[in-house]
Amino acid sequence: MKHFFPSLLPKQLPLTAILLSLALLWTCQADENSPNEDPTSSAQKQVSDSPEALVRALSLQIDQNPKDYALYESRSQAYYELDSISEAVQDIDQAIRLYRNGPELHYWKGFLAFSQDDTATAMDEYQAAIGLGTQNPETYYQIGQIFFLQNKYEQAASFYQQAAKIDPNEPLYVFAQGFLEESLRHHSKAVPLYLESIRIDSTFDKAYARLHDVYYHSYENEEEAMKYNDLLLSQIPTHPLGQFNQGLYHLRKAIAILNQAELPIFKQRVNDAVVAFTICVNKDPQFVQAWYNRGYCYWLGDGQESRAIEDFQRVVQLQPDHATAHFMLGSIFEKNGDFQTSLHHYEKAASFNPESADFQKAVSEVKARL
Repeated sequence: MKHFFPSLLPKQLPLTAILLSLALLWTCQADENSPNEDPTSSAQKQVSDSPEALVRALSLQIDQNPKDYALYESRSQAYYELDSISEAVQDIDQAIRLYRNGPELHYWKGFLAFSQDDTATAMDEYQAAIGLGTQNPETYYQIGQIFFLQNKYEQAASFYQQAAKIDPNEPLYVFAQGFLEESLRHHSKAVPLYLESIRIDSTFDKAYARLHDVYYHSYENEEEAMKYNDLLLSQIPTHPLGQFNQGLYHLRKAIAILNQAELPIFKQRVNDAVVAFTICVNKDPQFVQAWYNRGYCYWLGDGQESRAIEDFQRVVQLQPDHATAHFMLGSIFEKNGDFQTSLHHYEKAASFNPESADFQKAVSEVKARL
């Protein structure tokens, strides 16, 4: 599933939540095609089973009740869990043919289209759900997402606000308004909205992360930025982005101390940065820049070159075109006298960033030594 902007796109619905919501639908939306449907049917009891097992169980029930739209809807959502999108779409289309006036069916079809970047179909289905009287705030939120993607910010804000009005206890809808304002560089409007989302849910990590970035990058207020990062880590101690920001903070302090030749404090700051980046990569092994930063810390420290090489190699494994990681590897191998390996990495760095005079110079110098 492609994310249009990761900080906003809602997470995939967990299978348990899908099935619990379907239990409510089956209880409240029985129609003429299945008047005797038992809301405690065997398919609903599959909550703890795998999506594969649920698909099998629902398929058996569909064979016995081919006109029960709720069974198709449930199987569609199970297929989604398996990333079988075409089967999921086929089932939700069949559910809509059986029951055209179900707003949640249209919402789900819109969600499937949105997950595949088909925003035109998604918009049509979300609008159909609204026309049928849905009070699902996610419908309004997702329309806001589409308008945001199209740079139609006034329309996006209107739908975010409607979602927040329907469900004032969901911080994401207020956060989305803040993110929109920040995208427009209206930081003075974004900050109160982020704070409001935290008031709604003190564990809402996205808001703490955005507040850190607004204060650090836009207001250049490191102290206030780290206050919000500390609040994030107090709520979620192993949060990858929080630990990444913590590591950067210690690394910045270490470099400043190095310029003042205060070696013991410098080493402590570097160690603190390594600890933070280590927590980060342990929690999120795909966090490329955290691997690079930890490698850089090892490179700064004494006798840590082998660890630095391992981290920089992990970087280029995860992101082969990471030019600066190749350059750092080239520097270390050149220092150790392995000019052939050094040249390989310098040439990689230069090819990925041909505008860098430093990279081109490094290639020339190592070639001369060879």
